[in-house]
Amino acid sequence: MHESSISHPVERGGRSPLKRWRDASSKTKGLIVAFLGYLALSLVVWVNLWTHDMRWTTVDLRRATDAPTFIWFLEWPVHAILGGHNPLFSAAMFPPVGISLLSNTGVLLLGLVLSPITYFFGPVLSLNIALILSPALSALAMFVLIRRWVRWQPAAFVGGFMYGFCSFIMVSLLNGQLHQGLAIFPPLIVALLDSILIRQKRNPYAQGLLLALAVVGQFFIATEQLLMLAVMSTLGLVGLLVYGRITRQLTPGRIRYVVRALVTTTVVAVLVLGYPSWLALAGPAHFQGRVWSFDMSAMHSSLSHVFLLNTSNQNGGWNQTFVGFGIGLVAVLGLLAHRRNRQLWFFGYVALIATVLSFGSSSSFAPWGLVAHVKVLESVIPMRFSFFALFSMSVMVGIVIDRIYENSDGRRFSQLLQTRALTLSSIRRLIPAALVSALVVLPFAISVSGHLPMPTSFITQPRWFSNTAPRLPAGQTYLTIPFPSLFGDAAIWQALGHMHWTIAFGFGPGGDLERNPDEARALTVLNWSFYETPTFASDALEIRKAMTTWGVDQIVVDASTKPMRPSLIALFTSATGTAPTYSQGVWLWPGTSTMKPMIDLTTAQYETCIQVPSHRVAKVATCVMSIQR
Repeated sequence: MHESSISHPVERGGRSPLKRWRDASSKTKGLIVAFLGYLALSLVVWVNLWTHDMRWTTVDLRRATDAPTFIWFLEWPVHAILGGHNPLFSAAMFPPVGISLLSNTGVLLLGLVLSPITYFFGPVLSLNIALILSPALSALAMFVLIRRWVRWQPAAFVGGFMYGFCSFIMVSLLNGQLHQGLAIFPPLIVALLDSILIRQKRNPYAQGLLLALAVVGQFFIATEQLLMLAVMSTLGLVGLLVYGRITRQLTPGRIRYVVRALVTTTVVAVLVLGYPSWLALAGPAHFQGRVWSFDMSAMHSSLSHVFLLNTSNQNGGWNQTFVGFGIGLVAVLGLLAHRRNRQLWFFGYVALIATVLSFGSSSSFAPWGLVAHVKVLESVIPMRFSFFALFSMSVMVGIVIDRIYENSDGRRFSQLLQTRALTLSSIRRLIPAALVSALVVLPFAISVSGHLPMPTSFITQPRWFSNTAPRLPAGQTYLTIPFPSLFGDAAIWQALGHMHWTIAFGFGPGGDLERNPDEARALTVLNWSFYETPTFASDALEIRKAMTTWGVDQIVVDASTKPMRPSLIALFTSATGTAPTYSQGVWLWPGTSTMKPMIDLTTAQYETCIQVPSHRVAKVATCVMSIQR
């Protein structure tokens, strides 16, 4: 009965109130111990973070990272609440259009939860707390899910560890991407679906309401992950329906329960998410077509990178889809050894589907290519389906370890522990489960240990932004260098300044050149302002036009950023007709309302002026100003 049961309840039959209280107390203690264990592991991973000033230290900003983006997203809800603005939309960047936080990775729920910390201590500390708690809370959510099907809580702990500290989550956090690094809702949603579709013990309307709340929570963390979860849940439901039809378990009573619960979920979700969904799909600053202009379906995973190779050209060589061969081996062999366990078959089925979908459109055997161009689905990155394969395998290894422990008479071992009558024979009963757990964990842990602890860096801010900018009129628009579409400095400075000023242009997919054809040339120059990108005297006119479109009040260039190309100094001086002034670590040029007529340079004059070394900013500007207007 135990192996073949669908729901595998932990206890059967009636229980006395005292017994129920003891069971609840044991579960609560297990939950607390598991969380403390996960938190301790996370603190070790992030030791470089919490041992420094967490208000000014965060993930390594010297590499490609989205941390500045999420610092900004964590600050915006506080500013919106205090200022009476829409927390789902902001005019603080991309003028005159603005930015939709739902079309981007706004993590609004996280911003609201952390808003007290953000208000009193700043968004950088909020980001760092989220970085530390995300793997621990994600692992704990998986621990809660796996514990539904196991008796031995350490088995659930191992499965939770492989989920919460997997490469997908840790690399996401390494990149500062909270929308992928905080993955607490997928396990909770699956647990509620299990209650609705399989167990059916509690009030269906209450279960439907809880599921709706979990869906809403996931929506305000990561809409892409919610969409992918919907795809996987639909395919999983198809499998359950086929199985239920074959085994004749689709009784009218069970169907009525499911309908009541899912109708409740749908009604509540539509009522709560109706306006946010409209805002994301058709509201101000929403995106037409793909979120990014390139073909998302080409981004795919491979079996070798998932199970064998922890190598990548990005993320410091840490492959985001890597989980190690141990988890796959235990999942497959466990399924073969426990062929009657239906949870293993179901999650093996889901893992297989997710793996196939993660191949994207990379080959003829890639079914995602059939729907890759469907509206909404066109923005899904297929590689991220590998996360759901890891999700399923984490559940499988938890169940397998529990089965091994149970078959080794683990309950007797627990009784011996309570009586402190440990014997050599009782310890031997624990060895098989411990060895399998090591097979799952060690290959992954050894492979990723070289990337730990997570690297961090100190945030620097020009004194002009902390001393002068707050005293200037609110809402002024600054064109900043480093330019925000490729560098996150301006997003951090703006967030630390409590959104007192507006960024000319911005970060994220809104900065795609194909969405800004009129400013494409100016953006090319500004995006690559520190690299050897060919520039021309005529680019000054394009920059001036872009400044007019964005309503720039001032150009602010961080003087400490090196190298600063002479071409950029010459173009700004030519575009504004004004030489820059230096103040508190920045170079300043006037904006559209105060700039003078443009200085037209010939190609020869331009090339002469940009031969001056870039550290001689004033000399480059003087050369341009000396040209006859």
